[in-house]
Amino acid sequence: MEFKEVIRKREAIRKFKDIPVEQEKLDLILEAARLAPTGANKQPQRVYVLKSTEALHKMDQMTPSRYGAPIALLVAADKSEAWEWQGYNGYEADAAIVATHILLAATDVGVGSIWAGIVDQEGVRDIFELPESVLPVAFIPLGYAADDYSGNPMHNQRKQIEEIVKYV
Repeated sequence: MEFKEVIRKREAIRKFKDIPVEQEKLDLILEAARLAPTGANKQPQRVYVLKSTEALHKMDQMTPSRYGAPIALLVAADKSEAWEWQGYNGYEADAAIVATHILLAATDVGVGSIWAGIVDQEGVRDIFELPESVLPVAFIPLGYAADDYSGNPMHNQRKQIEEIVKYV
């Protein structure tokens, strides 16, 4: 699929079929996460694949936004490894870039996804027993859209380019 088509086709899926994502497709999605750019190429990203019933149950305790997906990724970054400058630590930006690569790669291979933000970082870190320096940024449920999922009616409502782009 051409990149222009991928970015137009990507949408947040809020109802998934109960069928697994093929390992070959998951591997391509994870490779996109590995290749994502990070500050000073420090690569602090950590991606946890949540496949077991236990892991998915833990996710369900932290967010209502799995929508029945058979697999999910927990995207995090190790703050101690991230690029820092003048008191700024880029762990969150790096993880967001990685998550975006995951969303686009999933679309490219025909897998649905949704970004589920993490409200309680400490709670997620505790329930998944992540190291103290690893901070979770997003859950990304993956799967195939349910046959009766009609999509978000606001998906294609976009502001005009003049409203978001300013030349200075």
